[in-house]
Amino acid sequence: MGRDQAADGRRDAPYLIVGTSVRGLVQSAAAAGYRVIAMDAFGDDDTRAAASVFVPLPLRAGAIDPSGLAERLSAAAARHRPAGLVYGSGLEMLPHLLDSLAPEVPVCGNQPAVLAAVQRPECLAAWLDGGPVLFPETRTARPDAAEHWLIKPLAGSGGSGVQPAIVGAAGPNEVYQRRIRGVSLSALFLGDGNRACLLGVHQQWCRPDNSEGGGFLHGGAANRNDLTTTQLGRLRMLLDALTARAGLRGLNGIDCIDDGQRLWLIEINGRPCASLDLYDAALPEGLFHWHLQAVRGLLPEPPSQLAQRGYRVVYAPHSLTVPRGLDWPAWASDRPSPGSRVMAGAPVCTVHATDDDFEACCQRLEALEQQILQALREPRRPWWCALLGGQNRQLI
Repeated sequence: MGRDQAADGRRDAPYLIVGTSVRGLVQSAAAAGYRVIAMDAFGDDDTRAAASVFVPLPLRAGAIDPSGLAERLSAAAARHRPAGLVYGSGLEMLPHLLDSLAPEVPVCGNQPAVLAAVQRPECLAAWLDGGPVLFPETRTARPDAAEHWLIKPLAGSGGSGVQPAIVGAAGPNEVYQRRIRGVSLSALFLGDGNRACLLGVHQQWCRPDNSEGGGFLHGGAANRNDLTTTQLGRLRMLLDALTARAGLRGLNGIDCIDDGQRLWLIEINGRPCASLDLYDAALPEGLFHWHLQAVRGLLPEPPSQLAQRGYRVVYAPHSLTVPRGLDWPAWASDRPSPGSRVMAGAPVCTVHATDDDFEACCQRLEALEQQILQALREPRRPWWCALLGGQNRQLI
């Protein structure tokens, strides 16, 4: 089966969706009428509810077990004969595994060689050479002024493994990268291998963390509708250039830092990102459908008006057990099953909100996070019915 056949939006066979956390992709697919075999590390209730079949992602010492994953993917392919495989976060370090699966189930997304290329700092620097966007100095040798540098894994997601260079030394699959301070801006886009369709620009933030080496795990995002026409034009030119040079297809994301004078490209995420939640409602049939179409070479018209949306990952302040009497509100997703154990520092769920502007949305998300944490302490209190400050603002 060729790539075009695998990604033509067919609904007579299920799609295999694999990643550390795939709830957003699975819900987008199900809403568009696709059947899904979901495989992730959490198995949250809303992921299972949207999937036709759920398979736990095999882990070993907290990381994906490549051999176990290969076995489960092969078994799922033989049993369900999926139309294609769509991968999310966590598969960045396993492009060879995706390559080996091609004879059994076609990959609907960036091919393994492209996925590997976008993680190489020398490729990013070369693609940006001579343009207005810069790439931070990156090296394998430890710098002298380590306090101005970060240690980053060559293949990572969600900020996992990133730490200040002052607290450690880079391993064999890690690099030192000069730290750029400024506003974190990211973009989600569709690529057809030559051109890009910008879906939206958002600001990300990290999980609050007071530990010496922490503070870089993904904590949430909200879209920014305040960019000027000139800024958006430059960003579209950058995305077109990166898409053509890397051959990007399907849903992709970039992370940048605006230092107040210049824009720095930090990384390309060559697969669907968590920010899908911000833009899934912006296109007819949702972003899973358009991911498949873009892999075929078909792009939609860019969305014109975007509601102010945001989401925030709620992390456990200490080890806890999800109460059996907890009734989850509609604005909370990634819902763990009642009675499940969540370790300190692990994600509990995600809260979502819309509001009038960026700042108000961020403030509301912080308040919703506190409501969730309070509910975990007092599960039978009817907290989900009380809107903050008596204001009847729309919640997702």
